[in-house]
Amino acid sequence: MTENLSTEIPDAAPSRLSKAERQDRIIAELGNAPALRASELALRLGVSHETIRRDLMHLDEQGQINRTYGGAARPFGSEPPLRERRDQHVAERQRIAARFVPMISPGEVLLLGAGSTTWHLARLLAGNCRDITVITNDMAVASALCTNPDIRTILLAGRVHQSEGYVYGSHTILGISAYNANWAVVGATGIGPTGAFDADDEAAGIYG
Repeated sequence: MTENLSTEIPDAAPSRLSKAERQDRIIAELGNAPALRASELALRLGVSHETIRRDLMHLDEQGQINRTYGGAARPFGSEPPLRERRDQHVAERQRIAARFVPMISPGEVLLLGAGSTTWHLARLLAGNCRDITVITNDMAVASALCTNPDIRTILLAGRVHQSEGYVYGSHTILGISAYNANWAVVGATGIGPTGAFDADDEAAGIYG
């Protein structure tokens, strides 16, 4: 009698991704979300935060991603210029503004971030509000508000972002810290499970 013997082959331990494979995964992950935090990428790929940091630095130098405040985002080239964005989704941006404006009372202080949606909001504020103070780091937002002499407009100091038309840096952050506001309205590149993200690291540094 012949006894059939079989030997179970254990599952192979999962192999670690190579550097190239890992960086391809990072790009693929950013294809599904406009921005991700470094800690989230490290968890997904099973590597240390320092490894992810080096990967992001390399991919940023290659122009394949943009490093952001605490993570990474799709390259800026995938986002239309500011002038184009102002003419996109206009109805939606105006609906957001229309929902917000009735909430503002005379004597209140607002902080408005930079961007196309806040620009639409500023235009609606200028046409409908009075006796309010608006603090902003966006030159176009400030210009829109200045059409209403009953709105006190404060443009923060800082280094000018030439393509986006806002100011940023340590002077801007210091200026924001000098004020207390009733409301703050800022934009975001996207929203994920851990919160809002901005593809522009300079803007994210201000909002943080």
